[in-house]
Amino acid sequence: MGFLGEGNTLTWEEVEKIVPYIKEHGVLQFIEIWKKMQEDPTRPHLWGDEVEFTVVHLNHEEKTVHLNLKTVEILHQLEKEAAETPDSEVGWRPEYGCFMIEAVPGSPYDADSLDSLLKVEANMVLRRKTIEEKFHNSDNLVLSVSHFPLLGCPNMVYPQNTELTHDACNSKFTCDEVINPHHRFGTLTKNIRVRKGSNVAINIPVFKDVNTPKLTYQHLFPDLEASKVPGKEDHVYCDSMAFGMGQSCLQVTFQAEDLQDSLNIYDGFLPLTPIMLALSASTPTLRGYLTDYDGRWEVISQAVDDRTDEERGFIPLKNNQHVISKSRYASVSSYLGSSRGFKKEYNDIPLPLDQSSYDALLAAGIPVELSRHLAHLFIRDPLVIYNDHIELDDATSSDHFENIQSTNWQSLRFKPPPAPAGKNIGWRVEFRTMDLQFTDFENAAFSVFICLLTHAIRNQRPNFYLPISKVDENMLRAHARDAVLEQKFWFRKDISSNSENDEVVELSIGEIMNGSSDFGGVIPLVKEFLDSKKDTMQENTWNKLQNYLNFISARASGKLSTNAHWIRKFITSHPDYKKDSLVTHGITYDLLQKISLIQKGQEKSSELYGEFL
Repeated sequence: MGFLGEGNTLTWEEVEKIVPYIKEHGVLQFIEIWKKMQEDPTRPHLWGDEVEFTVVHLNHEEKTVHLNLKTVEILHQLEKEAAETPDSEVGWRPEYGCFMIEAVPGSPYDADSLDSLLKVEANMVLRRKTIEEKFHNSDNLVLSVSHFPLLGCPNMVYPQNTELTHDACNSKFTCDEVINPHHRFGTLTKNIRVRKGSNVAINIPVFKDVNTPKLTYQHLFPDLEASKVPGKEDHVYCDSMAFGMGQSCLQVTFQAEDLQDSLNIYDGFLPLTPIMLALSASTPTLRGYLTDYDGRWEVISQAVDDRTDEERGFIPLKNNQHVISKSRYASVSSYLGSSRGFKKEYNDIPLPLDQSSYDALLAAGIPVELSRHLAHLFIRDPLVIYNDHIELDDATSSDHFENIQSTNWQSLRFKPPPAPAGKNIGWRVEFRTMDLQFTDFENAAFSVFICLLTHAIRNQRPNFYLPISKVDENMLRAHARDAVLEQKFWFRKDISSNSENDEVVELSIGEIMNGSSDFGGVIPLVKEFLDSKKDTMQENTWNKLQNYLNFISARASGKLSTNAHWIRKFITSHPDYKKDSLVTHGITYDLLQKISLIQKGQEKSSELYGEFL
């Protein structure tokens, strides 16, 4: 969701004038939080998840399916009801799309109570059912899917007589009406492209079947030379933020005991981010085409890439300060480095810094690697500034820090407490790479797995460190079609606590997760932790947690399909499919209804779940 404020937002031309002020005070606000947290550093272990639902409307007569733009009205009802309900079990949040609803547990889970993990799936079921009850007929589906295949295609929205506008998106394919009306989202969309100097250009390789037509885009840009056309040949080209931020993910956030605990969790998570992206892959379609990618990450990365030609290194620097190798939405570029086993050489890729921010952070006593991380975030400009939130008290507000932090959408997010730092919220780490899954069972399994991984990191202290350049390489491989089955990933050969062997090897995801004759594996590590706690939990908790881990193990081994593999197979096996890579309304109508039946337990899929569901 990101940072949401009240009031009107500034245009990019207005923001640009105050960028130095926002950055200076953003750093000062973090320093104030840092100081206050030194006085009272410990917090309870808490955690929670975020699920982003998509609502579509079905036209049964014509067998077409459309994004339901009235979903935002349902969201407002849910928010109002939750605000009026003490101890509400669910929290509701706006997301980028009018057709989306973000749902979270009403209060954080106790991470130290393993028995409380049984609440996760039940709460997810409750969220889905609560939304479904607001739609009183069979014409709407509430789905936990990562992407609507027809986003950007003609006739994609409901109501179908919606008058379409394009002021924010300036898109040839989509419209402003799909964007949530909160000022943040439209402003982000417009300010990203205005800062960039052009629309964003998303290019994802098309899946080439026997009848796939050659994709070219010169006809959309008749006044441009062929070399300057933003759409690449034989790629699915899209041109606005909606194609990325209109996708849905599963995110989990963990509150650490203190700063050191948060740094340990962050660095422990980092090498697993591409692995979990591949394991959760559920996005093989884009703008009505099958693509050669299975995950959503690269689509979103390109959808919010506001770098200018100077920052991308296409022309010499003149108006900008840095050449930047990655989008704002990208894999993390450095470890935070305070964990046992860290070596500076693991941070082996260039890390441009905002020098004044770095100097101020170091002077305030913030550790070097954390200062580098934060100063790297501050090479980015703020994108959304509220006109009544400019001159603020740095001791009691963190708005300027959050304006930059919340628009650095990285694979992990290190999150300080909001100002003023109170007794309840502490240092947190957000795991951000997982695609959303079809069922509450799957989303709970992945969420609980990451939670159990935090326990293993704390208790067994594994050494997962490998060079950041190898993690970046793994992120590229994780997007590939059937990456779980076909790709190898760099991983540390010896992950034992006292490991001094820095050798990294290429392993399959099955080997990384399940182990092999000469590699221990991540799931056995988690099970080792569970074995040590078996006497502290109820038998049904033990059984459920083992079931989750065994399910993930089966998917990692290739015995069970990813959602992406299943979707691709459904589409290419559909009688309407012409082996041309096109995903039609009729195919999408059948696909989403099939997924809905699976979600509700009215149909089973042994390919996806075996005996687990």
